[in-house]
Amino acid sequence: MANDKPGRTVTVIGLGNMGSALAEALLSAGFSVTVWNRTASKVLPLLRLGAETARNAYEAVRASDISIVCVADFESTFSIIQDDAVIKELRGKTLAQLGVITADQSRQIASWASKRNINYLECSIMGLPNDVRNTTATPICSGSKETFDSNKDILMAFGAPEYVSVETGAAYNFDKSYYLFGYAVVQGFVQGAALAYASGFPIETY
Repeated sequence: MANDKPGRTVTVIGLGNMGSALAEALLSAGFSVTVWNRTASKVLPLLRLGAETARNAYEAVRASDISIVCVADFESTFSIIQDDAVIKELRGKTLAQLGVITADQSRQIASWASKRNINYLECSIMGLPNDVRNTTATPICSGSKETFDSNKDILMAFGAPEYVSVETGAAYNFDKSYYLFGYAVVQGFVQGAALAYASGFPIETY
């Protein structure tokens, strides 16, 4: 797909189910996208869609002013970004964490990034990979408002982004709060339905 957003190149590191969806959504939105994954075969479908590939994480972060990391866990994230060459290329740029980590782990990355002049943005994706592809997910973000605003156009490729706090960790805690509320609602509905059934009136009435 031709890039219709000149000057906006985005790197996606980690091409699991969600990472691949993020890259596809960015390509569909017209961004130039560079991808890298430790398992090289996962890059191939995205190359056919127009993505560029990097031979390593250093080349990946060098290609863009914003690098989205969406890997399996906190340890995998740190093993990638702590490389000296990667750190050098990230200075003055934005590192966006869209993987599944905890609020405390996100704060650790933010502290690490701040000491190295790396802009850090955390986003918790509320939605499934297909929601991202269909631009119907909700990226919940926290960190620097300036960094959020300057990259909002990129986040909009996934859906309607929401900024919740300058405090790092807030996005991940918001995610947990939302789902706790959702689980409570579902549990209450099921219990009410069971009572309705036991009382002999139609579920439609309930």
